[in-house]
Amino acid sequence: MPSRKRIAHLIVRLDTGGAEKSLFRLIRHTRRELEHEVLCLGPASPISADIESLGVTVHAFDYPRVGPLALWRAWRRLRRLRPDVLQGWMYLGNLFASILSLGLPTAAIVWNIRNSPEILQAERLRTRVAMQLARLPGLTPNHVIYNSAAAVGAHAGLGYNKVAHDVIVNGIDVDEYRTDDDARRQLRDDCGVGEALWVGMVCRYHPLKGVADFLAAGAALRRDHPGIRLMLAGPGMTAENAALGADIAAAGLQADAVDLLGPLTDVVPVLSALDLLVLASHREGTPNILLEAMAAGLMTVATRVGDVPRILEDERRLVAPGNVDELKTKMIAALDAEDTCARQQAERARVMERYGVRACMDAYLDTYARVHPA
Repeated sequence: MPSRKRIAHLIVRLDTGGAEKSLFRLIRHTRRELEHEVLCLGPASPISADIESLGVTVHAFDYPRVGPLALWRAWRRLRRLRPDVLQGWMYLGNLFASILSLGLPTAAIVWNIRNSPEILQAERLRTRVAMQLARLPGLTPNHVIYNSAAAVGAHAGLGYNKVAHDVIVNGIDVDEYRTDDDARRQLRDDCGVGEALWVGMVCRYHPLKGVADFLAAGAALRRDHPGIRLMLAGPGMTAENAALGADIAAAGLQADAVDLLGPLTDVVPVLSALDLLVLASHREGTPNILLEAMAAGLMTVATRVGDVPRILEDERRLVAPGNVDELKTKMIAALDAEDTCARQQAERARVMERYGVRACMDAYLDTYARVHPA
């Protein structure tokens, strides 16, 4: 039996975000075909433990504590591992993968790009710097993987498409996202929601996720419908986040008007408990949470970013990013609409057909075979 290809994944952090969930799924569904190892420049996290529960080693080098020494340790580990493929995740991970590959002459370098930056100036300075540095001679990868068709066009002018590239959309196991009535009741009881309409976002706290837009639209919504409750879940969605507190105050909301659930270990109870999921991002690729919500049958409203229009296919629930008035109007319309089993079944079937986990995994296996044929 031929030996399995050795795939080293380099990622800056292992928070509970879309890229991290995609990495976990990739390892979970291909660990029999591939030998994975994860190098995380940040500290250990719950996702680190989840990955290790699959029998895969995660090295957490804790850059915030040890500084640049983390890069040295990651390079030394890669020299010992001698992977067939070194795959970076997101812009900083891609940049560091290319830099650390300089001592790995036999490894194929693959970048994994998860966003479609329509407005480059809106990105954080460190992200813009990473995107530009990655174009320096000697750092070019062998292959680029985009998770949305929109991202290919968005990066064309940045010189990223001069090498071979593919679109591999996020794949999910649809059966994992069936609604759970017991979980719905339990979470609503725990949060004191009762039978109120509950509208929320699930994402990490980041300026480009549109959290401030959602809060402003939610505040306007509550002025007309005071019984509606708002919810935020994900990394940084806690009362300890001063920036989030400032966003809540700026929207004219009292702190107790927004249920803050923080990072999630399981998104199914939230998707079961909500009446409407909002994606207010200013940029995305193929957002996992939208696919998961549609698989669960949850009503959604989302901004026209990345591949979202291709996924949702419903202009009545698509919003221009940053347009708070339109977001409020379409949230009201979605809550007022008579939801149907036909809509839920059609969206679930579309996710299964176009974004099923097996097709996604097969695409990764094919890409690795092409970039490292031996």
